[in-house]
Amino acid sequence: MWGRGLDRWWRRGTPWALGLADHGLWSVTSFALTVAAARGLGPEGLGAVTVGFATTLLAMGLQRSFVLDPFLASGERTEQRAGACAVLTLSLLAGSLAGAACGGVGALLDGAAGAGLRAFSPVLVPVLAQDALRTAAYRADRTGDAAAARALWFVATSLLFLARLSHSADAVAVAWGAGAGLAALLLAWRLQVRPADPIAAARLWRSELRGLGVPLGAAGLIYGAASQIEVYVASSVAGAGALGGFRAAVSAFAPLTVLRPALGQVGLPRVAREMERDARAAARRAALISAVLLAASLAYAGAAAAYGRLLPVLFGASFEQYSGLLLPVTVNQVLSAAGTGVHLYLLAGERGAVVFAGTVLAAPLRLAATAFLGARFGAAGLAWAVVIGAGASLAVGAAAAVEDLRRWTALRPPFRARAQGAR
Repeated sequence: MWGRGLDRWWRRGTPWALGLADHGLWSVTSFALTVAAARGLGPEGLGAVTVGFATTLLAMGLQRSFVLDPFLASGERTEQRAGACAVLTLSLLAGSLAGAACGGVGALLDGAAGAGLRAFSPVLVPVLAQDALRTAAYRADRTGDAAAARALWFVATSLLFLARLSHSADAVAVAWGAGAGLAALLLAWRLQVRPADPIAAARLWRSELRGLGVPLGAAGLIYGAASQIEVYVASSVAGAGALGGFRAAVSAFAPLTVLRPALGQVGLPRVAREMERDARAAARRAALISAVLLAASLAYAGAAAAYGRLLPVLFGASFEQYSGLLLPVTVNQVLSAAGTGVHLYLLAGERGAVVFAGTVLAAPLRLAATAFLGARFGAAGLAWAVVIGAGASLAVGAAAAVEDLRRWTALRPPFRARAQGAR
């Protein structure tokens, strides 16, 4: 009996553990990129690499909003292999277009910005392709393949860096992109996925993913623009020191930023499958994910508060003055933990319009709070402005989720088809 119970827990727990390993390896790979650029190129070269890397992250985020998250949330209506081939094709097209755009803009710019864009423009294709294939692996419940691909990316990139392929921004980008390309090839082989016909891929996106992808993509564009504006506003009203102290306090909770997307990517296909049958079961599963995140957030914050010197130990004695920021950062982590489950529920229920509405409300509110509170309270004001934005977004999403459950609690499975008809 004990053997069967342990085997059941092992089968249930392994995908979550592998998802956490996958996202942990992503953080380690990104850190290796930063270290190699800093040691090989110095501050100016690191600045150029940072510009290119940030552009890559923006492209990955937009692809996730427009294509990958809708694919994860599509449930059983999208056939796995056809969907995987379609998202791979779309990622290759997006990477080619984004790379050409980055190269063109980089050719017009001088200095670090232009060098970074030119260096990273060729690697957008393999980076976006491996992200699409990783999403296909998560949807097929093959998180082991996703983690193995991340490990290959890390090992290959690290070996190239150790071989001193870090003498220029172009070399750093090539090493990083080569690792991503190997990861993409491994996943394509393991999943037996090949690019589809572009017209067929576009047709699948239009018929099965567009309904969620368009509002999510629009929300991603608004959030990305607001985030960039927020940096400039915070720096101008509160000062560079306050902004640095705030960023340090946020970075001190980095382990939670690995846990949240790991649970989200593993959990979203499961919540979507539950939504096909019963919205209440989907809500319970999403709430369980939020509860795990909430417990982790409170435990980490409690340990940080008990220790009392987390910031000066991590970042130096000059950051001790910002230790009080751990309170608003903890509150934001609690709201984010609750919001993760709500977000998964909304994605599984095809409620992209609600996500968009929450972003439209939260983004300008957070910017206004940043300007007002940052000018008056410095770093503490910046931290509480983030809490205000997170609270507004959570309120919109939670209200919609509660209304869904109230309106459709009497519906019998399949929930998704009836719910969409009701909307």
